[in-house]
Amino acid sequence: MMQQRGIEGLAMPIVVAIISGGTAMLAFKKEIVEWIVNRGHACPKFGNVK
Repeated sequence: MMQQRGIEGLAMPIVVAIISGGTAMLAFKKEIVEWIVNRGHACPKFGNVK
């Protein structure tokens, strides 16, 4: 008989996704910031960087 996967079976993939996403953000933080700035988003505290 097959066991049903409950919420416990979903926890590990979620943890892995969070950790890998955080690692990717740290690795590509400069590119992410440049992409956001080049899209024309203004910083509420300092105004537009352009």
